[in-house]
Formats: sequence, C-alpha cells, structure tokens
Amino acid sequence: TGYAVYNLSHRLPSLFSGFIGGILMDSIGIGPGTRLCLVGSLIGSVISLSCQYLFLDETLIRTPGRRPTLKQDIKEILPQFKGSLRTMMVSSMIFQISAALSSGLLIFYIVDYPTGPRLTKTEYGFLTTLMSIVGTAMSLPGGTMADKFNRRKLIVFGRVLHPISTLTWIYVRDYSLILTIRVVQGVGEGLSGGAAGGGGGGGMLGGPAWSSLMADIVPMEKRGRVSGLMSTLTGIARLPAPNIGAWMWEAEGIGPEGVMWTQLLTGLFSTFLIWSFLKD
Repeated sequence: TGYAVYNLSHRLPSLFSGFIGGILMDSIGIGPGTRLCLVGSLIGSVISLSCQYLFLDETLIRTPGRRPTLKQDIKEILPQFKGSLRTMMVSSMIFQISAALSSGLLIFYIVDYPTGPRLTKTEYGFLTTLMSIVGTAMSLPGGTMADKFNRRKLIVFGRVLHPISTLTWIYVRDYSLILTIRVVQGVGEGLSGGAAGGGGGGGMLGGPAWSSLMADIVPMEKRGRVSGLMSTLTGIARLPAPNIGAWMWEAEGIGPEGVMWTQLLTGLFSTFLIWSFLKD
C-alpha cells in the first residue's frame, strides 16, 4: 500500500502532460513542440534533483568500519540471486529486451505508418493522459490488494494484460474502440500495479506488488547493491535489442507487425517464468 501511495502521488502531476504535449506538437509543429517539452522536462528534472538533495534522509543504519571493495560487494550479493529473486531478474531481463525491440519506433507506427492507426499527436497525447488517469485511480486499490492477496498472481495479471497494447496497435483502427480497449487494460494494470502507459512500451510490470516482493526477499542492507546489479544486468541485456528491432522493422517479410508479435511472445514467455517459478 505504501508503494501504491508513492506511485499515485508522483503520477498525479503527469496526468495531463501527454495531452498538452500532443496539442503543442500539433499546433506549433513537432520540432518546436518537442523542444519546448524538453525544456520543461529539463526544468522539472532540476527541481526534482534539488528537492532530493535537500530533503531526502538516509534510513539505513550503517555499522562502523572499513567499507568493502567492489569485488567484495559482488561476492557478497551474488548468493542472493537464487530462487524467486533469480526468477525476477531473468524475467525482467527478457521483458526489457522485449520492450526495447520497438522502443523509439512504435510512435512512428502509431502516428505515421501507412498501415498503422494514424493517430494525430493530440489523439495520442489524450490516450496517454487517459491511461494515466485510469492507472492512477486504480493504483491505490491495487496496492491494497498486493498486501492482502497473492502478489505473484497480481504481477502475472498485469503482464498478461500488457499484450493487449500490441494487439490493439496491430489490428484496431477505430479511435473510440482504441480508447475503450486501453481503458479496460488500464483498469487491470492499475489493479495489478502495472505501468499503464499510452504507448504500451515497457517497464518492469508489477508495480507495488513487484517492489514489495523485492523488499521482502532482499535484506535491507543489501537492497541497494542488489537493485543496482539487477539494473546493470538488465541494461546490458537490452543494449542490442533496439538495433535488432530496427533491423527486423525494415526487413522484408517481418516489418513492424513482425516486431510487435516477437515482442508480444517474448513478453508472455517472461510472464510464464513468473507464473512457474516465483513464490510470494
């Protein structure tokens, strides 16, 4: 529930930003609109960094003595990667690779591609805003459910719903139907703690359920190093994925739809690992 409250509070300011960005790009052009949004993002990042520097307090009580070396750190935390934590890491790596196949390309398919939905920037921005509103509204009930019910099932629920995004972009062209389908998906992902985003891109779906499970598995004094190593390994694993996705995107006989089907199937495989091997 605590993770859900945090997710809800930090998502509130972004509820209308996607819609505003879409209006800007349709009204003054993609170049000027994007530059204006980037300036706003830069200003927001500086404010965020300043607030974190001034107001964050450390809660971990460290034992005095000599700090271990990097080699000793790695040697100490590697034994943590067994059982459920290993499943979470492998699943996350596969899911991130899957998501990265179309990252940076999907928006072109949605907005400009001849056989795509051909949404305007304002329509896409409104869709992003609507998904944010739905996901935000459902995140607190989802966090409460993560405390009361099985978190593994909640994570799987969110991930199984995620392919709806891909299928929507491949097959649906009516804008009102796209909105309806994505709202239904947003309700499910919000309850499960999943990231209900406009583009159906990617992240480690699981939200509060995923975060609270990680906190239970990993001892407090090792969480930073374990999270850092997981992020590093996941980042390394997904490095070639955008290039592979771009090659498939332009390859004869594969194209954007082939990339999205590959993304869908690999994402479902990562969900199968969670369902089969993760324990709450």
